[in-house]
Amino acid sequence: MTKKMLITKKFTLDSAHKLINYKGKCKNLHGHTYTLLVTIKGKINKRTGMVFDFGEIKKIVKEKVIDVLDHNYINNFIEQPTAENMIVWIWNQLEAKIKLYKLELSVWKLSKGERIAPTAFCKNFILTAKSLSFKTMHPPTASECPPIYLVIE
Repeated sequence: MTKKMLITKKFTLDSAHKLINYKGKCKNLHGHTYTLLVTIKGKINKRTGMVFDFGEIKKIVKEKVIDVLDHNYINNFIEQPTAENMIVWIWNQLEAKIKLYKLELSVWKLSKGERIAPTAFCKNFILTAKSLSFKTMHPPTASECPPIYLVIE
């Protein structure tokens, strides 16, 4: 029996936004560096030896998400660009091209390296939050969070 695998590809983007009808600091124009993890699930194709071509994942996510949001004003695309609304928008951009299993979007404060918003997950359109699991409050290093993960299920 062929095992199913989870394939995750990591992307980063820098964007500006402001929250509408919000009383906190985020009501003002500001920017973030976002980390997006795109996870798909499937069986290894016997002909190709892959679940999904990493190059195709990169091409699709770049075209549908990164090229649109990176170094741009997110409010032009998402009316109220909270992490929750962003992850739903990203899911909607990708679902026709990639059989998504999970999306994870993290928001980091660059000056101190602290996470300032919970990670937003989107798995079958169910949104949950997960607290930071690293021992120290810093963005993950390459060894903690490599750009591609393979997980046998």
